[in-house]
Amino acid sequence: RGRLFVINLWATLCGPCRREMPMLVDTARVNPEVLVLLINQGEDLQRVLSYLTAEGLPDASILLDPGAT
Repeated sequence: RGRLFVINLWATLCGPCRREMPMLVDTARVNPEVLVLLINQGEDLQRVLSYLTAEGLPDASILLDPGAT
């Protein structure tokens, strides 16, 4: 409550998502007062973790929505 936040819905096969992920992770790191929620839509944990590892991105801010609801 009373805190700035960004909600980003993304998927590993989404080109624009892949381009903006590093920027959003960096934004979260540089601006800890802004909560950045990165919500993967419809993919399983292994696919998401493989992508993050391959791209050198942390998994701390990642949430999963396997049902894409």
